[in-house]
Amino acid sequence: MFNFFSSPKPAVNVIDKIWISKENKYEACMQMVQIQPMYQLVVWFENTQQELLEYISAHGGDQKVFTTSQINEITAKNQIPVIIEHYPLEATEQILFSQNGLQDVYVFSSMDEPLFMQFGGENIIRLMSHLGIQPHEEISHPSITRSISNAQKKIAKKVSLEKKAKSQQEWFDLNFKE
Repeated sequence: MFNFFSSPKPAVNVIDKIWISKENKYEACMQMVQIQPMYQLVVWFENTQQELLEYISAHGGDQKVFTTSQINEITAKNQIPVIIEHYPLEATEQILFSQNGLQDVYVFSSMDEPLFMQFGGENIIRLMSHLGIQPHEEISHPSITRSISNAQKKIAKKVSLEKKAKSQQEWFDLNFKE
């Protein structure tokens, strides 16, 4: 009935898959779309879109990369969006996912992204390597998703007036001063 001791669960279930590096994440994106064309790649920032398109082209692929403003094109065709980075604010993610009728959303990330570097990403990369996790292997677990959500909430508390940006790094430079 009442749950006084835990945080409310987000409206849309996020399933995080995380790689050590961006290059490994991009390779996994290409492989996934080649095997399952119903999945479509979606990014929050235009610099990520350009970077991913360049990676795909350099590796002989021809996949399209959508921005979050185009996500309705994907859902209208009953295709499945795969988000290729977290937005720094969880509320922004949840609004987009809810407005587009999504129930479960895959988010692919890498530990070398600015979001993770804000919270010790380089230490986690060393730990992952020490534990024997190979660069091409992903990690995924509900506790990781909770940790990311908690990090996004900490970020939200420090952002009073959000400025839009073309990259995740620029977003942090403009909005998140510690």
